[in-house]
Formats: sequence, structure tokens, C-alpha cells
Amino acid sequence: MKLNYVLNKIYHISHDFGLVFAIKVFFYKLVDELNGYKYTKLFFRFMRKFCKNLIKEAIQCDELFIEASDVDDKALIPVWCFWAQGERKLPEVVKICVASQRKYFIDKKYSYHFLSMQNIDSYIKIPSIYYERLNNNELSYTHFSDILRVELLKEYGGIWIDASFYMSGNRISDDMLMLPIFSLKRKSLIDDAYKNASNGKWVVGFLYAQKRYKLFIILSKVYEIYWKRYHTLIDYFLLDHIIAACYSMFPDIKDDIDSIPYNNILFRKLSEVINDPYDDKKYKLITEDTFIHTLTWKREYIKNNWNRKTFWNYLCEKQ
Repeated sequence: MKLNYVLNKIYHISHDFGLVFAIKVFFYKLVDELNGYKYTKLFFRFMRKFCKNLIKEAIQCDELFIEASDVDDKALIPVWCFWAQGERKLPEVVKICVASQRKYFIDKKYSYHFLSMQNIDSYIKIPSIYYERLNNNELSYTHFSDILRVELLKEYGGIWIDASFYMSGNRISDDMLMLPIFSLKRKSLIDDAYKNASNGKWVVGFLYAQKRYKLFIILSKVYEIYWKRYHTLIDYFLLDHIIAACYSMFPDIKDDIDSIPYNNILFRKLSEVINDPYDDKKYKLITEDTFIHTLTWKREYIKNNWNRKTFWNYLCEKQ
């Protein structure tokens, strides 16, 4: 961790949580990092306790006693995607990803909705506290989107997909959409176990849930409590930490997440080879059992490598 970054974060976190709390956060992170995350996991345990305290407050709400809606086989499944500045200002890679999503979800069972800051109110009422935090630069668009996905999935259910996810190949099976919750899931890897609160069990960039599912009611209330009380994001992966705390506290949520079958095992692989010379056999191998691929707009993409078109070039030509 860079010293300037650490000092800046300690300064901001100390305003909400106190200096001792802020120093403790980064001490735990530093110890975990120096140990390769393999032995201590001090920060994960610290965040688990912090989130559990928030959840204990959240579960006092009456909404938790409202039964989740039954699945309506005839109802369209809403698909939610968001880019704060709108479609006209999408980076090129995100344009390709969104185009792939529209093509993938053209099936009559889905209704695809692209949201921006200009049209959110047409779909859902977001509490004003989040706009206040956003306008005061205390909340980024990235973390505002965490709140937005929670509110949409709580209210309507359906699928949330990040704008930078590319879709290919096989369709989501009907069996998966009958589950109360569904996400990308793979067997735990070293990076998952030691560096990611989800431990490979979910990916917040792709979430499906039935309307009024208990987890999202809790998440909604926890976020409301957090942002009314605090002005600083304690950790970039706060959403993962809260879900992990719910997973450990509620046997029914744990059972539902554990029931998600392993799927889309190679969802990061396309990103790893994106600038390599295109190979049809490799592409078919990557997409054979994986139809959701996470890309990023925060890197450079090239269309030719050693006078051969790249995987990125191939994706551009497909659209």
C-alpha cells in the first residue's frame, strides 16, 4: 500500500470512526498483506464484526417478515444495467459489452433496462441521503451503483449485470432462474480464499434474485443505516463484506447461496487473453461453459498483435 494513499484514507476514515479505529483498519490490512493473506485474515474478521453489528440493527425492520414473491412463470425477468453518464458516453469496451447484453437478453422472457443518472427516477425512488453523499463526493458512482442494484433487486427482482460484462454463448438455464438467488460461482481459489470476502461464492457484478428476497431487504436497510451515520466508505468491497456477514448469520441465506451450482468458471479468462492474437479453438474453449465474461474499461485494448487480429478485434467485429 502506498504511504500517501494510506495516510489519506486514515484521515478520511478517522473523521467518521475515530483515529484509533482508522489506524486499526490499515494495520490489519497491512498485516494481512505482508502475510500474503494466508494466515491472519485480520481485516476480514474485523469487517465481519463491523457488518454484523449493522445487520443486527437492520433486522429490526418489519420488512423482513414480508414473504418473498412467488415466481411468476409468465412475467418478464427484468435485467438491470447502469452507467452513470448514459449510453452516449460509454467507453468503447463498455459499448461492446452492452451491445452483447442487448443481443443476449433479446429473448422474450427478459426485459432489458439501461439506467443512467438521468432516468433512475423512472424506475425507482432512491433515498435522498445517497444523492447527498454523491454530490458531496463522499460516494462514488461505482459505490452508488452498489446501492442501486440492491434497491432494484429488492423492489423488482431480476438480474443485475455490470456494464462491463460481456455475454456470449449458452443461455441461462430455467433451473437457475428458479433459484431464490443466483450469481457467478466457482470453486475457491487462493485469491478467493485470502483476498475476497465472497470466497468465490458470488460476484456482485452479476446477481439474480427473486423479488423481495430477504438478503436484499437486509442489504437495503444496512446501507441506509451506514450512509446516514457515516460520510466515508470504510472499504471498497463493502457490499461483499455485508453479504459475507449475512451468509454467516442466516442459515437460510447460506443454504440458498450454497445451492447455487458452480458456473462460468472461466469468467475472467477472456480478459486475460483479450490482447493476444485471436485463436478460434481457445475462444471456443473459453466460451464453451462460460457465457459471462468480466472486462474492464480501465485498460488499453489493441486490435492487432504481431499482424494478427486480437480477441478484442474479434469481439468488435462480432458486434
